[in-house]
Amino acid sequence: MMIQAQGCPFHRKPAATAPKQGEQAPQQPVDSHDPAGLAEKLNNPKAAEIPCPWWRTVINKDLVKVDADGNVTMKDMRSALKYSGVRFALREGAVLGVKRVAAQLAGVATGGISGFINVLCMDKINVLDLPKSSLMHTGASGTLRGGFNQENLDQMLSFSSDGKRVTAADLADANKNQVKNDPGESGRKFGIAEYSILLNVFGKKDEDGQKYMTKEDVTQVFKKNDFPENWEKPKVGFISLGKSILGMFERQKETP
Repeated sequence: MMIQAQGCPFHRKPAATAPKQGEQAPQQPVDSHDPAGLAEKLNNPKAAEIPCPWWRTVINKDLVKVDADGNVTMKDMRSALKYSGVRFALREGAVLGVKRVAAQLAGVATGGISGFINVLCMDKINVLDLPKSSLMHTGASGTLRGGFNQENLDQMLSFSSDGKRVTAADLADANKNQVKNDPGESGRKFGIAEYSILLNVFGKKDEDGQKYMTKEDVTQVFKKNDFPENWEKPKVGFISLGKSILGMFERQKETP
Protein backbone atom coordinates (compact mmCIF):
# COMPACT_ATOMS: atom_id res chain seq x y z
CA MET A 1 0.00 0.00 0.00
CA MET A 2 2.89 2.33 0.80
CA ILE A 3 5.64 3.48 -1.53
CA GLN A 4 8.57 1.10 -1.44
CA ALA A 5 11.83 2.82 -0.58
CA GLN A 6 14.29 2.64 -3.49
CA GLY A 7 17.15 4.04 -1.47
CA CYS A 8 18.96 7.37 -1.52
CA PRO A 9 22.76 7.79 -1.89
CA PHE A 10 22.75 10.41 0.86
CA HIS A 11 20.40 8.68 3.33
CA ARG A 12 21.02 4.99 2.73
CA LYS A 13 21.78 2.84 5.76
CA PRO A 14 25.16 1.10 5.66
CA ALA A 15 25.03 -2.44 4.37
CA ALA A 16 25.12 -5.12 7.03
CA THR A 17 28.31 -7.18 7.26
CA ALA A 18 27.66 -10.88 6.82
CA PRO A 19 28.12 -12.61 10.20
CA LYS A 20 30.60 -15.43 10.68
CA GLN A 21 29.27 -18.87 11.47
CA GLY A 22 27.91 -18.98 15.00
CA GLU A 23 27.76 -15.18 15.30
CA GLN A 24 24.70 -12.96 15.29
CA ALA A 25 24.24 -10.39 12.54
CA PRO A 26 25.07 -6.86 13.76
CA GLN A 27 22.05 -4.68 14.40
CA GLN A 28 21.47 -1.69 12.14
CA PRO A 29 21.84 1.71 13.83
CA VAL A 30 18.59 3.41 14.85
CA ASP A 31 18.13 7.08 14.05
CA SER A 32 17.30 8.66 17.41
CA HIS A 33 15.27 11.38 15.66
CA ASP A 34 13.34 8.86 13.56
CA PRO A 35 13.17 5.62 15.58
CA ALA A 36 10.18 4.28 13.63
CA GLY A 37 12.03 4.73 10.33
CA LEU A 38 9.50 6.93 8.51
CA ALA A 39 12.26 8.53 6.40
CA GLU A 40 13.26 5.14 5.07
CA LYS A 41 9.64 4.07 4.63
CA LEU A 42 8.81 7.08 2.46
CA ASN A 43 12.32 7.34 1.00
CA ASN A 44 12.48 10.99 2.08
CA PRO A 45 14.38 12.45 5.05
CA LYS A 46 11.64 15.06 5.55
CA ALA A 47 9.32 12.29 6.76
CA ALA A 48 11.30 12.13 10.02
CA GLU A 49 10.06 15.63 10.88
CA ILE A 50 6.31 15.11 10.48
CA PRO A 51 5.15 16.82 13.71
CA CYS A 52 1.83 15.07 14.41
CA PRO A 53 1.76 11.72 16.27
CA TRP A 54 -1.54 10.74 14.61
CA TRP A 55 -0.23 11.36 11.11
CA ARG A 56 3.00 9.52 11.89
CA THR A 57 1.06 6.54 13.24
CA VAL A 58 -1.40 6.18 10.38
CA ILE A 59 1.46 6.50 7.88
CA ASN A 60 3.57 3.94 9.71
CA LYS A 61 0.61 1.52 9.92
CA ASP A 62 -0.17 1.89 6.19
CA LEU A 63 -3.60 3.36 6.88
CA VAL A 64 -2.94 6.06 4.27
CA LYS A 65 -0.99 6.03 1.02
CA VAL A 66 1.71 8.67 0.63
CA ASP A 67 2.72 9.42 -2.96
CA ALA A 68 6.27 10.20 -4.12
CA ASP A 69 5.78 13.92 -3.42
CA GLY A 70 4.40 13.39 0.09
CA ASN A 71 0.70 13.83 -0.70
CA VAL A 72 -2.15 12.00 1.05
CA THR A 73 -5.68 12.18 -0.36
CA MET A 74 -8.56 13.46 1.73
CA LYS A 75 -10.29 10.15 1.00
CA ASP A 76 -7.45 8.28 2.72
CA MET A 77 -7.49 10.73 5.60
CA ARG A 78 -11.22 10.15 6.13
CA SER A 79 -10.65 6.40 6.11
CA ALA A 80 -7.82 6.67 8.67
CA LEU A 81 -9.90 8.92 10.93
CA LYS A 82 -12.75 6.44 10.79
CA TYR A 83 -10.36 3.60 11.67
CA SER A 84 -9.16 5.73 14.61
CA GLY A 85 -12.69 5.98 15.98
CA VAL A 86 -13.46 9.57 14.97
CA ARG A 87 -17.19 9.96 14.32
CA PHE A 88 -18.68 11.40 11.14
CA ALA A 89 -19.32 15.03 12.19
CA LEU A 90 -15.94 15.47 13.87
CA ARG A 91 -14.29 13.58 11.03
CA GLU A 92 -15.69 15.98 8.44
CA GLY A 93 -14.75 18.95 10.60
CA ALA A 94 -11.18 17.68 10.82
CA VAL A 95 -11.01 17.13 7.06
CA LEU A 96 -12.25 20.68 6.43
CA GLY A 97 -9.57 22.04 8.74
CA VAL A 98 -6.87 20.03 7.01
CA LYS A 99 -8.15 21.20 3.62
CA ARG A 100 -7.60 24.77 4.78
CA VAL A 101 -4.05 23.94 5.86
CA ALA A 102 -3.47 22.21 2.50
CA ALA A 103 -4.67 25.32 0.66
CA GLN A 104 -2.34 27.52 2.70
CA LEU A 105 0.60 25.23 1.98
CA ALA A 106 -0.26 25.27 -1.72
CA GLY A 107 -0.34 29.08 -1.70
CA VAL A 108 -4.03 29.17 -2.59
CA ALA A 109 -6.22 32.04 -1.35
CA THR A 110 -8.53 31.01 1.50
CA GLY A 111 -10.41 34.25 2.22
CA GLY A 112 -13.93 35.12 1.14
CA ILE A 113 -16.33 32.99 -0.85
CA SER A 114 -13.83 32.19 -3.60
CA GLY A 115 -11.26 31.21 -0.96
CA PHE A 116 -13.76 28.94 0.78
CA ILE A 117 -14.45 27.24 -2.54
CA ASN A 118 -10.70 26.81 -3.01
CA VAL A 119 -10.53 25.12 0.39
CA LEU A 120 -13.42 22.79 -0.42
CA CYS A 121 -11.72 21.78 -3.68
CA MET A 122 -8.48 20.66 -2.02
CA ASP A 123 -8.27 16.90 -2.41
CA LYS A 124 -4.88 16.19 -0.85
CA ILE A 125 -2.44 17.36 1.83
CA ASN A 126 1.34 17.23 1.66
CA VAL A 127 2.34 15.65 4.97
CA LEU A 128 6.03 16.38 4.37
CA ASP A 129 5.24 20.11 4.46
CA LEU A 130 3.41 19.98 7.80
CA PRO A 131 6.42 21.35 9.76
CA LYS A 132 6.00 24.69 7.96
CA SER A 133 2.21 24.78 8.26
CA SER A 134 -0.06 26.73 10.60
CA LEU A 135 -0.38 23.56 12.69
CA MET A 136 2.98 24.44 14.27
CA HIS A 137 2.59 26.60 17.34
CA THR A 138 4.19 27.70 20.60
CA GLY A 139 3.66 25.71 23.76
CA ALA A 140 3.97 22.29 22.16
CA SER A 141 5.79 19.48 23.95
CA GLY A 142 8.51 19.58 21.30
CA THR A 143 8.55 15.78 21.26
CA LEU A 144 8.24 15.72 17.47
CA ARG A 145 9.57 19.16 16.59
CA GLY A 146 12.46 18.60 14.20
CA GLY A 147 12.11 14.85 14.66
CA PHE A 148 11.58 12.66 17.72
CA ASN A 149 13.10 14.06 20.93
CA GLN A 150 13.42 11.64 23.85
CA GLU A 151 14.28 14.37 26.36
CA ASN A 152 11.09 16.29 25.59
CA LEU A 153 9.03 13.09 25.78
CA ASP A 154 10.52 12.36 29.20
CA GLN A 155 9.68 15.90 30.29
CA MET A 156 6.04 15.43 29.26
CA LEU A 157 5.82 12.04 30.97
CA SER A 158 7.27 13.52 34.17
CA PHE A 159 3.89 15.18 34.76
CA SER A 160 2.28 11.79 35.41
CA SER A 161 0.78 12.24 38.88
CA ASP A 162 1.12 8.56 39.84
CA GLY A 163 4.22 7.72 37.81
CA LYS A 164 2.29 5.18 35.71
CA ARG A 165 -0.59 6.82 33.91
CA VAL A 166 -1.04 10.07 31.99
CA THR A 167 -4.44 11.67 32.49
CA ALA A 168 -6.17 14.78 31.18
CA ALA A 169 -5.11 16.65 34.32
CA ASP A 170 -1.49 15.57 33.83
CA LEU A 171 -1.50 16.73 30.21
CA ALA A 172 -3.08 20.05 31.22
CA ASP A 173 -0.25 20.55 33.72
CA ALA A 174 2.32 19.61 31.08
CA ASN A 175 0.84 22.11 28.63
CA LYS A 176 0.81 24.85 31.25
CA ASN A 177 4.50 24.29 31.87
CA GLN A 178 5.25 24.19 28.14
CA VAL A 179 3.45 27.49 27.55
CA LYS A 180 5.38 29.02 30.44
CA ASN A 181 8.65 28.08 28.73
CA ASP A 182 7.40 28.84 25.20
CA PRO A 183 4.85 31.67 25.60
CA GLY A 184 1.84 32.21 23.38
CA GLU A 185 -1.92 31.91 23.91
CA SER A 186 -2.23 29.88 20.71
CA GLY A 187 0.12 27.35 22.29
CA ARG A 188 -2.25 26.91 25.22
CA LYS A 189 -5.35 26.52 23.03
CA PHE A 190 -3.82 24.33 20.33
CA GLY A 191 -1.76 22.38 22.85
CA ILE A 192 -4.82 21.47 24.91
CA ALA A 193 -6.77 20.54 21.77
CA GLU A 194 -3.96 18.29 20.56
CA TYR A 195 -3.56 16.60 23.94
CA SER A 196 -7.33 16.05 24.05
CA ILE A 197 -7.25 14.39 20.64
CA LEU A 198 -4.29 12.24 21.73
CA LEU A 199 -6.13 11.07 24.84
CA ASN A 200 -9.46 10.45 23.12
CA VAL A 201 -8.06 8.55 20.13
CA PHE A 202 -5.28 6.54 21.76
CA GLY A 203 -6.44 6.39 25.38
CA LYS A 204 -8.33 3.89 27.52
CA LYS A 205 -11.09 4.37 30.12
CA ASP A 206 -10.57 3.59 33.79
CA GLU A 207 -13.22 2.21 36.15
CA ASP A 208 -14.63 5.74 36.58
CA GLY A 209 -14.92 6.29 32.84
CA GLN A 210 -11.99 8.73 32.74
CA LYS A 211 -9.59 8.63 29.81
CA TYR A 212 -5.93 7.87 30.41
CA MET A 213 -2.83 6.48 28.73
CA THR A 214 -0.04 4.59 30.39
CA LYS A 215 3.43 6.05 30.01
CA GLU A 216 4.21 3.07 27.76
CA ASP A 217 1.17 3.94 25.61
CA VAL A 218 2.40 7.50 25.10
CA THR A 219 5.86 6.24 24.19
CA GLN A 220 4.35 3.72 21.76
CA VAL A 221 2.55 6.51 19.90
CA PHE A 222 5.26 9.18 19.88
CA LYS A 223 8.37 7.04 19.53
CA LYS A 224 7.23 3.89 17.73
CA ASN A 225 4.41 5.56 15.76
CA ASP A 226 2.06 2.71 16.62
CA PHE A 227 -1.26 2.22 18.39
CA PRO A 228 -0.91 1.29 22.07
CA GLU A 229 -0.95 -2.35 23.03
CA ASN A 230 -4.52 -3.66 23.45
CA TRP A 231 -5.87 -0.49 21.83
CA GLU A 232 -9.59 -0.60 21.18
CA LYS A 233 -11.34 1.61 18.67
CA PRO A 234 -13.00 4.48 20.57
CA LYS A 235 -15.98 6.65 19.68
CA VAL A 236 -14.65 10.18 19.43
CA GLY A 237 -17.13 12.95 18.69
CA PHE A 238 -17.51 16.67 19.34
CA ILE A 239 -19.06 16.05 22.78
CA SER A 240 -16.36 13.74 24.15
CA LEU A 241 -13.58 15.89 22.72
CA GLY A 242 -15.19 19.08 23.97
CA LYS A 243 -15.50 17.70 27.50
CA SER A 244 -11.81 16.85 27.54
CA ILE A 245 -10.82 20.29 26.28
CA LEU A 246 -13.02 22.11 28.81
CA GLY A 247 -11.73 19.86 31.59
CA MET A 248 -8.14 20.73 30.76
CA PHE A 249 -8.89 24.46 30.69
CA GLU A 250 -10.57 24.15 34.11
CA ARG A 251 -7.60 22.24 35.46
CA GLN A 252 -5.27 25.06 34.41
CA LYS A 253 -7.48 27.62 36.13
CA GLU A 254 -7.43 25.61 39.35
CA THR A 255 -3.66 25.15 39.55
CA PRO A 256 -1.23 27.99 40.34
